[in-house]
Amino acid sequence: MNTEIDKEVEELKEKLALVYGFAERLPVFKKAIIEKRYTGQESSLMFGEKYKGIPLRWGIRRFHFHAGSSYQPTNYEGEYTGYLFNIYINTYSLFGDHWEGDLDDIVNEVEVEFYDELNTTFYAADDQIEALLERLNDWYKNEEGKAAIFTTEKELKRANELVERLELRLKKLKENKS
Repeated sequence: MNTEIDKEVEELKEKLALVYGFAERLPVFKKAIIEKRYTGQESSLMFGEKYKGIPLRWGIRRFHFHAGSSYQPTNYEGEYTGYLFNIYINTYSLFGDHWEGDLDDIVNEVEVEFYDELNTTFYAADDQIEALLERLNDWYKNEEGKAAIFTTEKELKRANELVERLELRLKKLKENKS
C-alpha cells in the first residue's frame, strides 16, 4: 500500500472524528460544523448572522482565547483561556434606535462566562450557547414591539416639534407681510 495515502486517510479519519465530536457537543450548529468541517480547535469560527428570528449582524462567533492571542474578551479583567462564543447585540441595528429593554437581565436568567455590559456583548461557553441564543431570541421577540412604540413616539415628538417651529415661522412671516 501507499503509505502517503494511508497517512492522509488516517489524518482525515482523525479530523472527521473531531468534527463529529464537535457536532455532538453543539447540536444547535451540527449542520454547519459538518458542512464546514469545523473541528472545534480553530482559533475563530463563524456560525452565521442569524438565530431563528433574531438578526445578529456581527455574527455568532467562537474564539479561542489564550495568553498571547489577539483575542481576549473586551473589558474582561485578566486573561481568559478557553473557547467562548461572542454575541454582540447592537440594539440600533435591531430596532433602529438604542432600545435595550431588559437585555442586561438576561445574565440573571441564563449562565454565561462573561457579559460586557458596556458593549452589550455576551461570552458563552459551548454548553451555554444554545440557552443564551434561545433567551436572546425570546428577548428580541418581546422587545421588538416595545421598541417600535418607543421609536414611533420619538418620531412623533420630533414631528410635532417641527410642526410647532413651522407654525411659528409662518406666523412671523405673515406678521412681517402685513
